[in-house]
Amino acid sequence: REDLVTILVGLVVIFPICLLRNMSSLEKWSMLKVAIIFSMLFTMIYLLIKSDYAEVMTITTYEKWFEVRPGFVTSLGSFVFTFVAQHTINITYESLKPELQTMAKWEIVSTVSTVLSAVISMAIGLVVYVTFWTDASSNVFSLYPAPSVPVALAKFLLSVMIMFTYPATFFACRELLCPGGAAQETKAWWLLERHSRQLILPLHVAVSFLLWASTTTLAILAPSLLDVVNLVGSATGTLIAFILPAVFSYKMRGYTHLAAILLLVGGPIGISGTYFSLVKLMGVHER
Repeated sequence: REDLVTILVGLVVIFPICLLRNMSSLEKWSMLKVAIIFSMLFTMIYLLIKSDYAEVMTITTYEKWFEVRPGFVTSLGSFVFTFVAQHTINITYESLKPELQTMAKWEIVSTVSTVLSAVISMAIGLVVYVTFWTDASSNVFSLYPAPSVPVALAKFLLSVMIMFTYPATFFACRELLCPGGAAQETKAWWLLERHSRQLILPLHVAVSFLLWASTTTLAILAPSLLDVVNLVGSATGTLIAFILPAVFSYKMRGYTHLAAILLLVGGPIGISGTYFSLVKLMGVHER
């Protein structure tokens, strides 16, 4: 009955959060998410100290640190998916306090958050890797022997963090689906205000429910969440992070070396990652 529990929890806990019209109400939860990530890192370090898994493995230094193993290309989508947040920038900026909505403050916020995410992600990955070495995989929690109270706590904290992370992308998708009224001389009947993308309450609830229900259904039906993340990261993540910024830069400023680098890097990653992700996903589905 895992699917039923997922639907009930999503309907009772996550869907009400998705009914919020912006991220301002979630501002106070930002520090909680940061604290959760650090607690997961400390949990991984604690498990590393307590584990004797790596001691029984006989592998060389080259195999530990320099050998490139199969699966790197197929996992590129996960790397891109982790750090692509361009589609949530506008609503994140609007969630800041009015006195913080300046380019100078935004540069500080975006730089600190990006660096912090990169450092913590690499730290967690490094700790898990030196715990299991060549047996390490992206399904981190399945590597540890069960039952384990620290692992169970880390799983719970991760679920809480995802619960407050999901709305950011949800809001961005919902605004994309809502027709704006900026070009209208009078306020459109489906909007709360003329120069906004906020729908009247009945439509707001209906669109939010349809979007939540469709994503929840797809998540339940997906044969492998990791394969889906790889596909989404390769197909859309590279488009958002590399291709579109390069195209927009060329359109607005003409040719630049940075735009060319973004296009040359993002294009091959997107094509190869999408191809291998589709092959792997189709293989899992056939089995």
